[in-house]
Amino acid sequence: EIDEIWKVDPDFAVRICAEVFAYEEQSKEATKMRGGVLALTSNRRQDYEGCYYLLVEKFPRFLEERTKHAIEASLKVLNVLVEREDIGKSYKGKRFKFNFGEHKASYLADGSIVWDDRDFNRDEYAKILKILDEFLYKLGKEEQGEVLKTVLDIILKHNEIAVVWKRILRAVIQFPKFYIPFVYPLLTAKPIIFLVDTLTEYGNFLAQGFIELEPSQRLEIEKIVLDAPEDYEDNYASMQKKKERLLCQIPFSLIQTEEARNIVNDLKAKNEVPHNEPPFQMGEWSSSEYTEEEWLKEKGVNIEESDNKNLLQLSKGVKQFSDQNLNKVPTKEEADGLWNQMVKLKKALLDTTKNYDEKVKAVS
Repeated sequence: EIDEIWKVDPDFAVRICAEVFAYEEQSKEATKMRGGVLALTSNRRQDYEGCYYLLVEKFPRFLEERTKHAIEASLKVLNVLVEREDIGKSYKGKRFKFNFGEHKASYLADGSIVWDDRDFNRDEYAKILKILDEFLYKLGKEEQGEVLKTVLDIILKHNEIAVVWKRILRAVIQFPKFYIPFVYPLLTAKPIIFLVDTLTEYGNFLAQGFIELEPSQRLEIEKIVLDAPEDYEDNYASMQKKKERLLCQIPFSLIQTEEARNIVNDLKAKNEVPHNEPPFQMGEWSSSEYTEEEWLKEKGVNIEESDNKNLLQLSKGVKQFSDQNLNKVPTKEEADGLWNQMVKLKKALLDTTKNYDEKVKAVS
């Protein structure tokens, strides 16, 4: 009933979101989902994780009806989820502060260079980020400046993670004339420019949005890039390489200093102009279904373990039947043909001698 709560007490709704996601239920004590011939069981952990799903599904309407509070809630939830999840752990943990007007903004290196933009439809943080993307796009398209000022105040107060700053950079690239006057301090912030989680997106801004800056602003940014700080090294590449990469993204006709022009010309002469690409890529792009097996692997589940493998195999026919009959009523013959397989799956799920991974049971 959170949609009823935010109508009368939106602050309490924010607290509910934050508290629900801050807690992780660890108990695997069995709970009953449904009785009858095909009785199904779940467990306390799975039941509680259902609360995450239900809250995220409410976020778009929360954002529409109580924008300020929904943004605050989404940031608090993202901060918790990103720090809790075992994602990009080798790159996580560096914390920085930077000036944004009168505010001190936070930047936590969150490893999103590794995990962001991979379509984890089952993960709450991916869904919330997508909702945030769409909201920022809408603000730019409709040029809602007053709303953006309010939203930025909330982000500056509550955001801790790099991936949210990356989302703002993307909005700037899409609507530079609208966003630049509001977020220019972000475009001069050294963590945003040089740290690996936002480096590629910042390079995209230089290539596509730099032209929309005032000449004095371009010069300021150019000098910041030239004066790359050694203490911002993050084990991806040397600061010199980052400086060269970023300078090469600026349209050459807009470069103002002789030093920057010489660097770019030298790289062109050597045929060593660096590309603005993420340091971690998934290989040549292709379109394919993101399967449950792939999701389980991402979560560290050994799907080749015999019990897990057998259970997944048993569930395939049932899922296939369900997919084929989403928009039609199956015939009695089709349903009868599935009965034996459903009975086998039920027995397998209830077999306490098997060492199933809980995530395998959940998807089965």
